[in-house]
Amino acid sequence: MHVHHAIAALRADPVLQRRRDAAMSRALTDWLRREPVDLLEDCIARFAAGADLASQRELAMLMRDHRAAKTFVDGFLTAFIAALRQETLGEVPFRHSSSAGYSRLLLMQRAGVSLTLCAYEPLKCAREPELVQFADCERHEILLNGRVRGVFHRRLRNDQVVSEAREWGQGDTIHCQPRCESRQFIEVGHSVLLLQLTRAPAHPEPTLVYRLTDSALIQQSSGDKRASEHVMALGVLGALGHKEAIAPMCAFATDLVRDMDARWEAVRQVLALDSGHGLTLLADLSQRSDDPLALPAGKLRQDLLKSYPALSQPQKEPA
Repeated sequence: MHVHHAIAALRADPVLQRRRDAAMSRALTDWLRREPVDLLEDCIARFAAGADLASQRELAMLMRDHRAAKTFVDGFLTAFIAALRQETLGEVPFRHSSSAGYSRLLLMQRAGVSLTLCAYEPLKCAREPELVQFADCERHEILLNGRVRGVFHRRLRNDQVVSEAREWGQGDTIHCQPRCESRQFIEVGHSVLLLQLTRAPAHPEPTLVYRLTDSALIQQSSGDKRASEHVMALGVLGALGHKEAIAPMCAFATDLVRDMDARWEAVRQVLALDSGHGLTLLADLSQRSDDPLALPAGKLRQDLLKSYPALSQPQKEPA
Protein backbone atom coordinates (compact mmCIF):
# COMPACT_ATOMS: atom_id res chain seq x y z
CA MET A 1 0.00 0.00 0.00
CA HIS A 2 1.35 3.42 -0.97
CA VAL A 3 1.32 6.06 1.79
CA HIS A 4 1.95 9.66 0.75
CA HIS A 5 5.13 11.04 2.29
CA ALA A 6 3.24 13.94 3.92
CA ILE A 7 0.84 11.53 5.64
CA ALA A 8 3.72 9.30 6.72
CA ALA A 9 5.52 12.32 8.21
CA LEU A 10 2.36 13.36 10.08
CA ARG A 11 1.84 9.87 11.49
CA ALA A 12 5.41 9.76 12.73
CA ASP A 13 5.50 13.22 14.34
CA PRO A 14 3.28 13.94 17.40
CA VAL A 15 4.30 17.60 17.26
CA LEU A 16 2.87 17.95 13.75
CA GLN A 17 -0.32 16.22 14.88
CA ARG A 18 -0.75 18.61 17.80
CA ARG A 19 -0.08 21.60 15.55
CA ARG A 20 -2.70 20.39 13.06
CA ASP A 21 -5.30 19.83 15.78
CA ALA A 22 -4.55 23.22 17.33
CA ALA A 23 -5.13 24.95 13.98
CA MET A 24 -8.52 23.29 13.62
CA SER A 25 -9.44 24.17 17.22
CA ARG A 26 -8.52 27.82 16.64
CA ALA A 27 -10.65 27.89 13.47
CA LEU A 28 -13.62 26.46 15.37
CA THR A 29 -13.17 28.95 18.23
CA ASP A 30 -12.90 31.82 15.75
CA TRP A 31 -16.09 30.78 13.98
CA LEU A 32 -18.02 30.32 17.22
CA ARG A 33 -16.89 33.73 18.44
CA ARG A 34 -17.91 35.58 15.28
CA GLU A 35 -21.21 33.89 14.49
CA PRO A 36 -24.45 33.81 16.57
CA VAL A 37 -24.04 30.07 17.07
CA ASP A 38 -25.43 30.07 20.62
CA LEU A 39 -28.66 31.73 19.45
CA LEU A 40 -28.99 29.24 16.61
CA GLU A 41 -28.38 26.29 18.90
CA ASP A 42 -31.14 27.52 21.21
CA CYS A 43 -33.49 27.90 18.24
CA ILE A 44 -32.62 24.41 17.00
CA ALA A 45 -33.28 22.97 20.47
CA ARG A 46 -36.75 24.57 20.54
CA PHE A 47 -37.39 23.50 16.94
CA ALA A 48 -36.44 19.93 17.91
CA ALA A 49 -38.91 20.15 20.80
CA GLY A 50 -41.73 20.86 18.33
CA ALA A 51 -41.80 24.64 17.88
CA ASP A 52 -42.75 26.05 14.49
CA LEU A 53 -39.86 27.30 12.39
CA ALA A 54 -41.52 30.72 11.98
CA SER A 55 -41.42 31.22 15.76
CA GLN A 56 -37.63 30.81 15.88
CA ARG A 57 -36.53 34.16 14.47
CA GLU A 58 -32.78 33.60 13.94
CA LEU A 59 -33.24 30.12 12.50
CA ALA A 60 -36.16 31.15 10.28
CA MET A 61 -34.16 34.13 8.96
CA LEU A 62 -31.25 31.83 8.16
CA MET A 63 -33.48 29.55 6.08
CA ARG A 64 -35.33 32.26 4.13
CA ASP A 65 -32.93 35.17 3.74
CA HIS A 66 -30.11 34.63 1.23
CA ARG A 67 -27.88 37.32 2.71
CA ALA A 68 -28.18 35.91 6.24
CA ALA A 69 -27.54 32.35 5.07
CA LYS A 70 -24.57 33.35 2.92
CA THR A 71 -23.01 35.42 5.72
CA PHE A 72 -23.35 32.49 8.10
CA VAL A 73 -21.82 29.97 5.69
CA ASP A 74 -19.10 32.36 4.50
CA GLY A 75 -18.00 32.85 8.10
CA PHE A 76 -17.65 29.11 8.52
CA LEU A 77 -15.82 28.61 5.23
CA THR A 78 -13.47 31.55 5.79
CA ALA A 79 -12.37 30.25 9.17
CA PHE A 80 -11.70 26.69 8.07
CA ILE A 81 -10.30 27.36 4.61
CA ALA A 82 -7.67 29.57 6.20
CA ALA A 83 -6.84 26.79 8.68
CA LEU A 84 -6.67 24.17 5.93
CA ARG A 85 -4.32 26.31 3.89
CA GLN A 86 -2.05 26.40 6.91
CA GLU A 87 -2.47 22.69 7.74
CA THR A 88 -3.38 20.89 4.51
CA LEU A 89 -3.93 17.57 6.32
CA GLY A 90 -6.21 19.06 8.93
CA GLU A 91 -9.62 17.54 9.60
CA VAL A 92 -12.64 19.80 10.01
CA PRO A 93 -14.16 18.74 13.37
CA PHE A 94 -17.65 18.08 12.00
CA ARG A 95 -19.30 14.93 10.72
CA HIS A 96 -19.16 14.75 6.95
CA SER A 97 -19.70 12.34 4.10
CA SER A 98 -19.41 12.33 0.34
CA SER A 99 -20.44 10.26 -2.66
CA ALA A 100 -20.27 10.74 -6.42
CA GLY A 101 -21.33 14.33 -7.08
CA TYR A 102 -22.59 15.02 -3.56
CA SER A 103 -21.03 16.03 -0.23
CA ARG A 104 -22.53 17.04 3.09
CA LEU A 105 -21.19 18.50 6.32
CA LEU A 106 -23.22 18.48 9.52
CA LEU A 107 -22.94 21.89 11.22
CA MET A 108 -25.39 21.45 14.11
CA GLN A 109 -27.61 18.69 15.43
CA ARG A 110 -30.09 18.33 18.26
CA ALA A 111 -32.39 15.31 18.68
CA GLY A 112 -33.99 14.82 15.25
CA VAL A 113 -32.98 18.24 13.87
CA SER A 114 -29.93 18.73 11.64
CA LEU A 115 -28.44 21.83 10.02
CA THR A 116 -26.32 20.68 7.10
CA LEU A 117 -24.20 22.25 4.38
CA CYS A 118 -24.69 20.33 1.11
CA ALA A 119 -22.68 20.58 -2.12
CA TYR A 120 -23.78 19.23 -5.51
CA GLU A 121 -21.38 18.85 -8.41
CA PRO A 122 -22.50 19.32 -12.05
CA LEU A 123 -25.10 16.68 -12.95
CA LYS A 124 -27.36 15.85 -15.85
CA CYS A 125 -29.56 12.77 -15.55
CA ALA A 126 -29.77 10.62 -18.66
CA ARG A 127 -33.51 10.19 -18.18
CA GLU A 128 -36.34 11.62 -16.15
CA PRO A 129 -36.95 10.08 -12.70
CA GLU A 130 -39.25 7.08 -12.53
CA LEU A 131 -39.64 6.80 -8.74
CA VAL A 132 -40.14 9.25 -5.90
CA GLN A 133 -39.54 8.76 -2.19
CA PHE A 134 -41.56 10.38 0.60
CA ALA A 135 -39.85 10.28 4.00
CA ASP A 136 -41.19 11.25 7.41
CA CYS A 137 -38.90 14.27 7.55
CA GLU A 138 -39.62 18.00 7.40
CA ARG A 139 -37.06 19.74 5.19
CA HIS A 140 -36.17 23.39 4.51
CA GLU A 141 -33.43 24.41 2.06
CA ILE A 142 -31.96 27.62 0.67
CA LEU A 143 -29.67 27.75 -2.36
CA LEU A 144 -26.55 29.78 -1.64
CA ASN A 145 -25.33 29.79 -5.25
CA GLY A 146 -25.85 28.16 -8.63
CA ARG A 147 -28.97 26.96 -10.42
CA VAL A 148 -30.66 23.57 -10.66
CA ARG A 149 -33.47 22.02 -12.65
CA GLY A 150 -35.65 19.46 -10.96
CA VAL A 151 -39.10 18.17 -10.06
CA PHE A 152 -41.28 18.89 -7.04
CA HIS A 153 -43.64 16.06 -6.05
CA ARG A 154 -46.78 16.08 -3.92
CA ARG A 155 -48.55 13.02 -2.51
CA LEU A 156 -52.28 13.72 -2.31
CA ARG A 157 -54.80 12.29 0.16
CA ASN A 158 -55.91 9.65 -2.37
CA ASP A 159 -52.27 8.50 -2.72
CA GLN A 160 -51.97 10.04 -6.17
CA VAL A 161 -48.61 11.69 -6.90
CA VAL A 162 -48.59 15.05 -8.69
CA SER A 163 -45.28 16.27 -10.12
CA GLU A 164 -44.26 19.74 -11.28
CA ALA A 165 -41.10 20.73 -13.16
CA ARG A 166 -39.18 23.43 -11.30
CA GLU A 167 -36.04 25.51 -11.54
CA TRP A 168 -34.33 26.86 -8.45
CA GLY A 169 -31.64 29.54 -8.38
CA GLN A 170 -29.51 31.49 -5.93
CA GLY A 171 -31.58 32.62 -2.95
CA ASP A 172 -34.55 30.33 -3.69
CA THR A 173 -35.98 28.24 -0.88
CA ILE A 174 -37.43 24.73 -0.97
CA HIS A 175 -39.80 23.41 1.69
CA CYS A 176 -40.96 19.79 1.94
CA GLN A 177 -43.55 18.56 4.42
CA PRO A 178 -43.07 15.03 5.81
CA ARG A 179 -44.42 12.09 3.79
CA CYS A 180 -46.33 14.27 1.33
CA GLU A 181 -43.74 16.45 -0.45
CA SER A 182 -40.39 15.70 -2.06
CA ARG A 183 -37.99 17.23 -4.55
CA GLN A 184 -35.50 15.74 -7.00
CA PHE A 185 -32.60 17.48 -8.76
CA ILE A 186 -32.25 16.44 -12.41
CA GLU A 187 -29.72 18.90 -13.77
CA VAL A 188 -27.03 20.88 -11.96
CA GLY A 189 -25.18 23.15 -14.35
CA HIS A 190 -22.42 24.29 -12.00
CA SER A 191 -21.46 23.41 -8.45
CA VAL A 192 -24.32 24.22 -6.08
CA LEU A 193 -24.09 24.89 -2.36
CA LEU A 194 -27.21 24.81 -0.22
CA LEU A 195 -28.03 25.02 3.46
CA GLN A 196 -30.46 22.36 4.65
CA LEU A 197 -32.53 22.14 7.83
CA THR A 198 -34.31 18.85 8.56
CA ARG A 199 -36.52 17.64 11.40
CA ALA A 200 -37.49 13.99 11.87
CA PRO A 201 -39.65 12.59 14.70
CA ALA A 202 -38.25 10.24 17.32
CA HIS A 203 -40.24 7.38 15.78
CA PRO A 204 -40.68 8.16 12.07
CA GLU A 205 -43.39 6.63 9.96
CA PRO A 206 -42.28 4.30 7.13
CA THR A 207 -40.69 5.81 4.04
CA LEU A 208 -42.84 5.37 0.92
CA VAL A 209 -41.63 4.91 -2.66
CA TYR A 210 -44.09 5.51 -5.54
CA ARG A 211 -43.85 4.90 -9.26
CA LEU A 212 -44.46 8.18 -11.07
CA THR A 213 -46.20 6.74 -14.14
CA ASP A 214 -49.22 5.40 -12.22
CA SER A 215 -48.71 6.50 -8.57
CA ALA A 216 -48.36 2.86 -7.50
CA LEU A 217 -46.80 2.25 -4.09
CA ILE A 218 -43.93 -0.12 -4.82
CA GLN A 219 -41.89 -0.05 -1.63
CA GLN A 220 -42.31 0.73 2.04
CA SER A 221 -39.37 0.72 4.43
CA SER A 222 -38.76 1.73 8.00
CA GLY A 223 -37.67 5.32 8.50
CA ASP A 224 -36.16 4.51 11.89
CA LYS A 225 -32.39 3.98 11.93
CA ARG A 226 -32.66 1.89 15.07
CA ALA A 227 -35.10 -0.41 13.30
CA SER A 228 -32.60 -0.83 10.46
CA GLU A 229 -29.96 -1.78 13.01
CA HIS A 230 -32.35 -4.34 14.50
CA VAL A 231 -33.05 -5.81 11.06
CA MET A 232 -29.33 -6.19 10.42
CA ALA A 233 -28.77 -7.79 13.83
CA LEU A 234 -31.63 -10.24 13.27
CA GLY A 235 -30.17 -11.16 9.89
CA VAL A 236 -26.80 -11.88 11.47
CA LEU A 237 -28.40 -14.07 14.14
CA GLY A 238 -30.29 -16.00 11.49
CA ALA A 239 -27.18 -16.43 9.33
CA LEU A 240 -25.28 -17.82 12.32
CA GLY A 241 -27.94 -20.51 12.67
CA HIS A 242 -28.09 -20.41 16.49
CA LYS A 243 -31.26 -22.07 17.71
CA GLU A 244 -30.75 -20.29 21.05
CA ALA A 245 -31.79 -17.09 19.28
CA ILE A 246 -35.29 -18.37 18.52
CA ALA A 247 -36.82 -17.48 21.91
CA PRO A 248 -35.59 -13.85 21.97
CA MET A 249 -36.55 -13.47 18.30
CA CYS A 250 -40.09 -14.64 19.08
CA ALA A 251 -40.28 -12.18 21.97
CA PHE A 252 -39.09 -9.41 19.66
CA ALA A 253 -41.62 -10.34 16.96
CA THR A 254 -44.55 -10.17 19.41
CA ASP A 255 -43.49 -6.86 21.00
CA LEU A 256 -45.89 -4.19 19.74
CA VAL A 257 -43.48 -1.43 20.74
CA ARG A 258 -40.94 -2.57 18.14
CA ASP A 259 -40.84 -1.37 14.56
CA MET A 260 -43.19 -3.40 12.35
CA ASP A 261 -40.62 -4.09 9.63
CA ALA A 262 -38.08 -5.25 12.21
CA ARG A 263 -40.72 -7.51 13.83
CA TRP A 264 -41.51 -9.08 10.46
CA GLU A 265 -37.81 -9.68 9.89
CA ALA A 266 -37.75 -11.55 13.21
CA VAL A 267 -40.63 -13.71 11.96
CA ARG A 268 -38.69 -14.50 8.77
CA GLN A 269 -35.58 -15.49 10.68
CA VAL A 270 -37.50 -17.73 13.10
CA LEU A 271 -39.14 -19.50 10.15
CA ALA A 272 -35.73 -20.03 8.56
CA LEU A 273 -34.23 -21.40 11.77
CA ASP A 274 -37.11 -23.69 12.74
CA SER A 275 -40.33 -24.06 10.73
CA GLY A 276 -42.25 -25.45 13.72
CA HIS A 277 -41.48 -22.48 15.93
CA GLY A 278 -42.11 -20.19 12.98
CA LEU A 279 -45.61 -21.56 12.35
CA THR A 280 -46.42 -21.33 16.04
CA LEU A 281 -45.27 -17.71 16.02
CA LEU A 282 -47.43 -16.97 12.96
CA ALA A 283 -50.45 -18.55 14.64
CA ASP A 284 -49.85 -16.46 17.77
CA LEU A 285 -49.58 -13.23 15.78
CA SER A 286 -52.65 -14.00 13.65
CA GLN A 287 -54.86 -14.24 16.76
CA ARG A 288 -53.98 -10.72 18.01
CA SER A 289 -56.78 -8.36 17.04
CA ASP A 290 -54.76 -5.24 17.93
CA ASP A 291 -51.63 -6.24 16.01
CA PRO A 292 -51.02 -4.84 12.48
CA LEU A 293 -49.10 -8.05 11.70
CA ALA A 294 -52.13 -10.25 12.44
CA LEU A 295 -53.50 -10.37 8.87
CA PRO A 296 -50.18 -10.86 7.03
CA ALA A 297 -49.11 -13.45 9.61
CA GLY A 298 -52.33 -15.41 9.18
CA LYS A 299 -52.12 -15.25 5.39
CA LEU A 300 -48.49 -16.35 5.35
CA ARG A 301 -49.30 -19.30 7.64
CA GLN A 302 -52.14 -20.42 5.38
CA ASP A 303 -49.99 -20.08 2.25
CA LEU A 304 -47.15 -22.08 3.81
CA LEU A 305 -49.44 -24.91 4.96
CA LYS A 306 -51.09 -25.02 1.53
CA SER A 307 -47.79 -25.08 -0.35
CA TYR A 308 -46.03 -27.44 2.07
CA PRO A 309 -48.62 -29.78 3.67
CA ALA A 310 -45.85 -31.64 5.49
CA LEU A 311 -45.45 -28.62 7.78
CA SER A 312 -48.81 -29.42 9.38
CA GLN A 313 -47.50 -32.80 10.58
CA PRO A 314 -45.93 -32.91 14.05
CA GLN A 315 -42.16 -33.08 13.92
CA LYS A 316 -40.55 -36.15 15.43
CA GLU A 317 -37.79 -35.64 17.97
CA PRO A 318 -34.45 -37.14 16.89
CA ALA A 319 -33.64 -40.43 18.60
